Amino acid sequence: MFVSSIRFIQTPPVMYLAAVLRVVFGVVLVRAAPASRTRKFLRVFGFIIIAGGVLTPFIGVWAAQHILGWWSAGGPALVRVFAGVSLVLGVLIIYAVGAKRRDG
Repeated sequence: MFVSSIRFIQTPPVMYLAAVLRVVFGVVLVRAAPASRTRKFLRVFGFIIIAGGVLTPFIGVWAAQHILGWWSAGGPALVRVFAGVSLVLGVLIIYAVGAKRRDG
Protein backbone atom coordinates (compact mmCIF):
# COMPACT_ATOMS: atom_id res chain seq x y z
CA MET A 1 0.00 0.00 0.00
CA PHE A 2 2.88 2.39 0.84
CA VAL A 3 4.65 1.75 -2.46
CA SER A 4 1.46 2.28 -4.47
CA SER A 5 0.84 5.57 -2.62
CA ILE A 6 4.34 6.77 -3.48
CA ARG A 7 3.87 5.77 -7.13
CA PHE A 8 0.66 7.82 -7.23
CA ILE A 9 2.49 10.87 -5.87
CA GLN A 10 5.15 10.46 -8.59
CA THR A 11 2.73 11.43 -11.35
CA PRO A 12 3.42 14.99 -12.56
CA PRO A 13 0.11 16.70 -11.63
CA VAL A 14 0.16 15.27 -8.10
CA MET A 15 3.87 15.96 -7.71
CA TYR A 16 3.36 19.65 -8.50
CA LEU A 17 0.55 19.84 -5.97
CA ALA A 18 2.83 18.20 -3.38
CA ALA A 19 5.54 20.78 -4.19
CA VAL A 20 3.11 23.65 -3.61
CA LEU A 21 1.93 22.11 -0.34
CA ARG A 22 5.54 21.73 0.81
CA VAL A 23 6.27 25.38 0.13
CA VAL A 24 3.08 26.48 1.92
CA PHE A 25 3.83 24.26 4.93
CA GLY A 26 7.41 25.55 5.07
CA VAL A 27 6.21 29.16 4.99
CA VAL A 28 3.76 28.42 7.80
CA LEU A 29 6.57 26.99 9.93
CA VAL A 30 8.88 29.94 9.23
CA ARG A 31 6.13 32.44 10.07
CA ALA A 32 5.21 30.54 13.26
CA ALA A 33 8.83 30.36 14.43
CA PRO A 34 9.05 33.73 16.26
CA ALA A 35 6.16 32.81 18.59
CA SER A 36 7.29 29.22 19.18
CA ARG A 37 9.33 27.50 21.87
CA THR A 38 12.02 26.46 19.39
CA ARG A 39 12.48 29.39 17.03
CA LYS A 40 15.66 28.18 15.34
CA PHE A 41 14.40 24.64 14.80
CA LEU A 42 11.15 25.76 13.16
CA ARG A 43 12.88 28.37 11.04
CA VAL A 44 15.57 25.97 9.76
CA PHE A 45 13.11 23.10 9.26
CA GLY A 46 10.71 25.44 7.45
CA PHE A 47 13.42 26.63 5.05
CA ILE A 48 14.47 23.01 4.39
CA ILE A 49 10.87 22.14 3.51
CA ILE A 50 10.58 25.22 1.26
CA ALA A 51 13.79 24.24 -0.54
CA GLY A 52 12.45 20.71 -1.02
CA GLY A 53 9.22 22.07 -2.44
CA VAL A 54 11.02 24.39 -4.85
CA LEU A 55 13.36 21.60 -6.02
CA THR A 56 10.60 18.98 -6.40
CA PRO A 57 9.52 19.96 -9.94
CA PHE A 58 13.12 19.83 -11.15
CA ILE A 59 14.34 16.58 -9.60
CA GLY A 60 11.05 15.15 -8.33
CA VAL A 61 10.36 12.13 -10.54
CA TRP A 62 14.01 11.07 -10.71
CA ALA A 63 14.53 11.39 -6.95
CA ALA A 64 11.19 9.79 -6.08
CA GLN A 65 11.95 6.74 -8.23
CA HIS A 66 15.37 6.29 -6.63
CA ILE A 67 14.02 6.72 -3.11
CA LEU A 68 11.20 4.28 -3.81
CA GLY A 69 13.71 1.73 -5.12
CA TRP A 70 15.88 2.24 -2.05
CA TRP A 71 12.90 1.84 0.31
CA SER A 72 11.71 -1.26 -1.54
CA ALA A 73 15.17 -2.82 -1.29
CA GLY A 74 15.41 -1.96 2.42
CA GLY A 75 12.16 -3.69 3.25
CA PRO A 76 9.69 -2.94 6.02
CA ALA A 77 12.38 -2.12 8.59
CA LEU A 78 13.63 0.86 6.60
CA VAL A 79 10.09 2.13 6.06
CA ARG A 80 9.50 1.89 9.83
CA VAL A 81 12.68 3.86 10.54
CA PHE A 82 11.51 6.66 8.25
CA ALA A 83 8.05 6.54 9.84
CA GLY A 84 9.67 6.84 13.28
CA VAL A 85 11.75 9.83 12.20
CA SER A 86 8.61 11.46 10.76
CA LEU A 87 6.78 10.84 14.03
CA VAL A 88 9.59 12.43 16.05
CA LEU A 89 9.63 15.49 13.77
CA GLY A 90 5.85 15.79 14.11
CA VAL A 91 6.05 15.62 17.90
CA LEU A 92 8.80 18.28 17.89
CA ILE A 93 6.62 20.57 15.77
CA ILE A 94 3.64 20.06 18.08
CA TYR A 95 5.84 20.81 21.10
CA ALA A 96 7.31 23.89 19.42
CA VAL A 97 3.97 25.49 18.59
CA GLY A 98 2.16 24.33 21.71
CA ALA A 99 1.05 26.75 24.40
CA LYS A 100 3.72 27.70 26.88
CA ARG A 101 3.20 26.33 30.35
CA ARG A 102 2.00 28.79 32.96
CA ASP A 103 3.04 28.43 36.58
CA GLY A 104 0.25 29.15 38.98
